Amino acid sequence: MPIQDIPNSSEFFYMGVEHIMIGYDGIIELSDPLIKYMEYEDPEGEVEFWESARLKLLVYTGLIHEGFDFILKSKICDVNPLLLIKNNPKELRNKKSFSDCLTHNSSDLPDIVNSFCTKPLDKRFLELFELGRNRRNKIRHSVDKNLKVQAEEIIKETLEMFSFVSPKKWVEVRLQYAEEDEVLNLYAAEIDFYRGKLVKEFIVLDNLLKPDFFKKHFGVDKNQERFLCFDCVNLDYVEEVETAYLIKKDNQKFTKCMICDNEDKIAPNDFDHEGCECKYYSVEHGQCICCGGSVPPVFSNKI
Repeated sequence: MPIQDIPNSSEFFYMGVEHIMIGYDGIIELSDPLIKYMEYEDPEGEVEFWESARLKLLVYTGLIHEGFDFILKSKICDVNPLLLIKNNPKELRNKKSFSDCLTHNSSDLPDIVNSFCTKPLDKRFLELFELGRNRRNKIRHSVDKNLKVQAEEIIKETLEMFSFVSPKKWVEVRLQYAEEDEVLNLYAAEIDFYRGKLVKEFIVLDNLLKPDFFKKHFGVDKNQERFLCFDCVNLDYVEEVETAYLIKKDNQKFTKCMICDNEDKIAPNDFDHEGCECKYYSVEHGQCICCGGSVPPVFSNKI
């Protein structure tokens, strides 16, 4: 009887994304309170924090690498999923399902991709993949007190590696993952702010990533002035984090969001909000793009 339940490429890719996102979520959640704590300028407190969080950080890192294993398997599946099977032919006689078979080790996957897939893996990806594989092996099979990992390092590795192997942009996949969050789905009738998770995440990224790396992966100068995106930010539930930037199109001004890619037409704002000197408001939402304050309808006549 032929082997049953053979997964396809998209199933492997989705499984890879799930692993990567769960590990990445964990690292962001660890980093978020530390970013706020750093305002107190206490280096010793930061060291103690990472010592306490060491095991969690290592586990999250291992999950991310396993995710990239699955993504490489998805590429091999595009050619033929049977290339993933490691068993010798005699052993296969007793295998009924694909999940009963042995698949190739992580160390073999890059060579299989480069041998059978049309597009070989980038050398930089291979370097980062091998680094992550060695790190994961130490986590799984030993206790190495000298093994240290920095959140910034893992975030950068994840973004860079993903850009080499995914047909979609990181933010696009990240947004789709946030939309499918099991907790938000549970309360879907009452909660509609799934993007808030990504909005708050940009606080961490702003603090950890250097400008050149930030621009390379998000397409925006980190130091460029940014504004609120009202399609992403729900002012009743999440912090006011600016993820939109100014663009000009057809002699008109818009804000464009780094997360959702939406463009929002803006107009001059002559209405004063206490403590806010913003010059523009969103035409569609009738709110100041800096503080979120409402703009009276009369000002829409000045568009």
